[in-house]
Amino acid sequence: MKSLITDFLNFDQKNQKKSVQKTYLELPVFDENYEILNKNISYKKWKNSKEKLDDIKKIFNLYDYFLSQLVVFLNKYHNKKHSKKYWSIILGQWLFKFISAVSFRWNLIKSLKRKKFIFLKHEISTREIIPLGIEDFTKMSNSNYWNHYIYTRIIENSFSNNFKIKKIGKITHNSENKTIYQNLNHTNIRGYISLLIQKILNYFCNKNSTLIFSTYMSNLEELKLNFLVNKSLLYYKILYPYHLFKQKKLFKFKRLDNYNNLKSHNKSLKSFLNKELINSIPSAYLENYNAIGIMSNQIPFPKSPKKIFTTLGIYRNTVMDRYIARNVENGCSLILAQHGGAYFQHKLHFSSIYELYIADKYLSWGKVKNKKTSQIGIIKTLKKTSKKKK
Repeated sequence: MKSLITDFLNFDQKNQKKSVQKTYLELPVFDENYEILNKNISYKKWKNSKEKLDDIKKIFNLYDYFLSQLVVFLNKYHNKKHSKKYWSIILGQWLFKFISAVSFRWNLIKSLKRKKFIFLKHEISTREIIPLGIEDFTKMSNSNYWNHYIYTRIIENSFSNNFKIKKIGKITHNSENKTIYQNLNHTNIRGYISLLIQKILNYFCNKNSTLIFSTYMSNLEELKLNFLVNKSLLYYKILYPYHLFKQKKLFKFKRLDNYNNLKSHNKSLKSFLNKELINSIPSAYLENYNAIGIMSNQIPFPKSPKKIFTTLGIYRNTVMDRYIARNVENGCSLILAQHGGAYFQHKLHFSSIYELYIADKYLSWGKVKNKKTSQIGIIKTLKKTSKKKK
């Protein structure tokens, strides 16, 4: 029987027979000798574009279904009556990325159901895979630790009869998460100076009706645009608040085990997601929701803007998403602009669909037939170069 490897985490080699063959699940080739290149099991169905598109359609359907479920669940949990758009701004990107990642792994495991493998299982702490917000989830979901946890959950909950599960020890030190949070908590003198400037300028102009930030333009161009629109000198930069999360002890939350699962009557992938979404949902949307709400009210941005214009200021920052969602819920118009070439070029491109849904106005450099969309040139300042590229 072949040993099924889902990560590059270290495990006890002494307990592994030299004759045992190792097969890797859809892993990139990191070893210098490319020894695992021919031992890598890929999801063959996605080599066919039509079958891949069919799978992506299913992911979109799952996203729509579970977004509606989470709106009901979270409104009830927090005793709120927020709209679907509000929750979409806050957790839409996390939800789609999570469902996509789990769906791909679930389908890959399912494709192996008639083959016999030994699944080498590390004992992993569930607490270690619960992110605080969108920033740490984005990095965590690319880690070996998270990858192994998801594969373990899928195999144990849905395909345990198809594999021989062999425990190979407990991981006591998650070095990947340590590195992730060290980088997120990093602050420098430039960050403190930037925050101080914003506080000083916004102290006198916190009632401005238009907020312009993270527009893909240079700092000088943003200053000019803010001055033209608001008739005052303003400077807004997106905040990276993980050092504040640590100071306020938001990492010490406790996830209860008695949450009711989201509704599902399906025994397959939907049933698995029904259980796993609440286990893995970032604490920013559950246990730390109120604390981060308070924090979003204290950032040096306009208190109640009538318009917000950004391109890179959404679904990248937990606090900013809360700030934007709150103001949009209160009647603020959200204006977004295209910031990548993939937009509107694929049949199913989540960011294109998602951003059009949450925006009141969308600025695009392509021909897009939509009432919300206006054609405009690329707003990024292009740097001139004399270098010739092949």
